[in-house]
This record gives sequence, C-alpha cells and structure tokens, in this order.
Amino acid sequence: MGENIGADAAKLAGLLADLMHKIRARKITLQNLEWFNMLSEAERHQLSGNSIEDDRFHLIKTCEFMVSADFNHDACLRDFQKKFKKEFYHFNPEITDNHFGNVSARLVPGQKLEARFYQIKQIKERVSSNECLAFLMAVPKIILPGAQGLAELWKHIKDKEILPRGRWCLSFDEKDKLWQDADGYHRVPGIYRISAGDWYFGLDYFENDWGSDYCLVCFRDLSN
Repeated sequence: MGENIGADAAKLAGLLADLMHKIRARKITLQNLEWFNMLSEAERHQLSGNSIEDDRFHLIKTCEFMVSADFNHDACLRDFQKKFKKEFYHFNPEITDNHFGNVSARLVPGQKLEARFYQIKQIKERVSSNECLAFLMAVPKIILPGAQGLAELWKHIKDKEILPRGRWCLSFDEKDKLWQDADGYHRVPGIYRISAGDWYFGLDYFENDWGSDYCLVCFRDLSN
C-alpha cells in the first residue's frame, strides 16, 4: 500500500513539473487548464479515446491490478477455490476450470490490467447480453478473461471498497465461450458483495436481460 502511494506521489510530482515547464514555454496556457478542468468526467474519457457514448451504461469505478506471478490458467479456478473458497458465503460449484477454461483471453503472470465497473442504467427497458457485449467490445484494449479475470480481480479488491455493494458484477464473454449447463443455458460468472460484507461468486444466464441491479466488469489490457 505504501509503495503504491509513494509511486503515485512521484508520478504526480513528475507530471506537475512537466506541466509547469510547458506553461513557462507557453505550450499550455492557463486558459487550456481552465477549460480542461471544467470538463465532465465523461467528456475527459471521451477525449482520451477510452470510452464510448451509451447512456445505458454508467462508469462508476476503476482500478488497476497485476495478474499474480503464480497464475496458471489451466488450474486458476481450482487453486482459487482451494485458497479462498472459505471467504465466500456462497461459491457456485460449477465455476471450474473445465467449465470455464475456453475463455476469449487467457491471462498471463504479471499482466497489467484495468477493471472498469459500468452500472447498467435501466432507462426504458432492460438490456440484452448481446447489447452488453457490443458495448464492451467498443472499449479500447478490451479483453474478455471470464471467470479467471474475476478471480484475479477479487484477490486485489477483497480488502478494499472498490466493488459496488448490492450489485452483481458480471464478467461477460462471447456466448459460445461460456459454459452451457444441462438445460442449455449459457452461464455468465459474476461476483457480488452484500451490504454486510459477505461475498458471493455465482453464475447467471446469458439468455437473461439485465437491469440496474447489475454492473459490467470491463477488463482492459494495459501491458502494451
């Protein structure tokens, strides 16, 4: 924690020094800064090229994390359950490496990721899974690491107030990459934390429509 704060402070100091240099050289004016400061968060994201316009999805939080040094895709969920299952009030037994090994993006040790949490805003009607996927796929550097992505994310956020409480946070993948249960439904992994703090790792249905009690977890690869 202290190392992260120190690194952030050093980065901020470097950015401020560079900014002052550009102001003195008249490459950036005070009017430029005032204009940028008055922009909304959505406008700043749009200018950076890191978001798309869709008022059904609202960015509420972001965080960066690294994939564990001992990460092994083929045994990720087995190892995760052995080590952390006791910390969950409920852990769906169908979340296994066999069922969810065929993900679109296989993570690698040391990979740097950003997780964005987009709350679904139910404006007139609920949104479909295909609409959720279309939104995610328009985000730059998007990857779809499935249940393995959620497991790695949880290890980073479990002791922090990052995950919005009271909403299922879903990790989508392409429909044909998701495990299909005995009834023919494709299952979408998600994590949930109730207001009292208990954790759930569960499965929902790709065939569902989604409302405001759900968030999308958008994983972005920052390694390159």
